[in-house]
Parts: sequence; structure tokens; C-alpha cells
Amino acid sequence: MSEMFETIPVFKVVGEGLPETWEKSITTLLDLGAEAPTQYDRAGDPPSLDSMMVMEVQEPMLEPRIHGYFPGGPRELEEYCMEVLKGIKDHWVRDPKNPEDKRWSYTYHGRLCRDFGVDQIAAMTAKLIKQPFTRQAQFTTWMPVSDPQDFDPPCLQRGWARILREKHGRLAFHAHLYFRSRDALKAAFMNSFAFVRLFDELVRIPVAEALGECIHFARYVEVNDSYHIYGKDRHDAEAAFAEDRLDDKGRRYIYEGIPELDPWRPMMDEERLSIFEAVAKQDQQRKEKGG
Repeated sequence: MSEMFETIPVFKVVGEGLPETWEKSITTLLDLGAEAPTQYDRAGDPPSLDSMMVMEVQEPMLEPRIHGYFPGGPRELEEYCMEVLKGIKDHWVRDPKNPEDKRWSYTYHGRLCRDFGVDQIAAMTAKLIKQPFTRQAQFTTWMPVSDPQDFDPPCLQRGWARILREKHGRLAFHAHLYFRSRDALKAAFMNSFAFVRLFDELVRIPVAEALGECIHFARYVEVNDSYHIYGKDRHDAEAAFAEDRLDDKGRRYIYEGIPELDPWRPMMDEERLSIFEAVAKQDQQRKEKGG
């Protein structure tokens, strides 16, 4: 029998931009989350904090878009975006016929653009071009034949998008993501940043070009069934998001030393070549080992 835990609370946080919204989700979870067990707990770890979390970003393209305390830097963030948008590591998935192969069982790009025999992002875009207000433009990751038996199945389950004309006449793009489970501290911000880019660059912009009309990215919403901070990470989270870390504007999320006007793109663009080179080097090393 598992140990007793509190009722998992349900929260909703709303922010102007992505950094503010993510920060509110973390501080809410630290303050009000329930202590609950996980299958990854280690002996001596504090209990994990858990919740169901709904996050609404009112201006997904608002700068600054990088939070100062997400775990990583421009290189790690761009590498993850290239995984999600470009599929640079789709070939790193494990061979299901080889029990000794410990690589990933999936990539998000693979699930969205290849694994079901259809490019779901292209299909979503085509559906929105044909009928922008459709409620049927979605993608999914879950493979019921194999994922229930996988020791690490996809956290992201589904994405959805819709375009509606607002009262003043402007077209507005709405995007939603749904997660079954999510590491709030170490994964959530990078997930959000990459999928905002995916919705923007691979869906909204192509639809706007096809329709010949400006489309405003009006709202981005994430629904998380289990939004958690692992016990081993609670101390780091509490230290990073303590009140004494606020700047003079009451914010923690400005990436220090970077101009606020489009601050992230030049940093991340310059990392792309070295990221491709690093992936190619690892491919070669695996080939030499007979992998």
C-alpha cells in the first residue's frame, strides 16, 4: 500500500508572458502543492510537491521570453527547440527489438511528424487554412499499443489550435497543450518555450501566409494532470524563487545582461552549427562502437 498523501489541488495561473506565467506556476506549487509519492523517490529525499496546473499565457510572444532561472542556457534551449521543431535527434530512438538498447523510445518530433505515418503538424496547418475556426485541428503523441508498457512514455499527450476573428476584426490564434505528467522545475519551461515556437513558426505563420492576413498569437494554455517538483529538487527551487531574489521591478525572470528587445534569438542562432556538429560527432561515435 502506498503512503498517505493530501488531496492533489487544482490551480490556475495567468500571466502576460511565458516567463511570468511559469514563475507563478512554480511559486504556487511551492506554496500550496500537496506532498505526494512518486516512483522516482530515493531514500532520504523530501516528499515531492504535486498539483494539477492550468497555465494561461495571455501574450505568448511577449519579450523577454526567457526566464532567468530556467535550468540551462541558450545552447541547451536551442538544442531542445531543434529537437522539437527540426527532429535533429529523431534517429536516436531505441531499437524495440533490442532489449539492450537504452536510448529514448520516442521523440516529440517523431511522434508528431512521422511515427503515425502522417505529419500531424502539416495536417493541422492544412485544416486551419481550409477552415480557421475548426475545432478539429489537433495532434497527439500516445500510442496505445506500446506506451502503456513503456517505462518512460510521453508526458505530452495532445495539442490543439484554433483561429477566431475577434470583435475588432483581427484574427486570433489560440494554442493548447495537454500533459499527463510534468517536471515543473526542470522540464516545463523548455517544453513551453519550444512548443510556443512550434505553434508560431510551423502553424500560425504558414496559415497567415496562406490566408494573406495577419494572425495574432492571442493565447497559449497548458493543462497538466500532474505538475510536480521532485523532493530532491525542492531546496533548489525554494532558493531560486525566494522573495529576496526579486529585482527592483519585483521580477525574477529577466535574463541578466541581455537587451529586452528580441534578446534570445541571436544567442540561440549562433549555437546551431555547434549543435549539429555535436550530434554528428555522437552519431559517429555510436557508429564506431557498432551501435
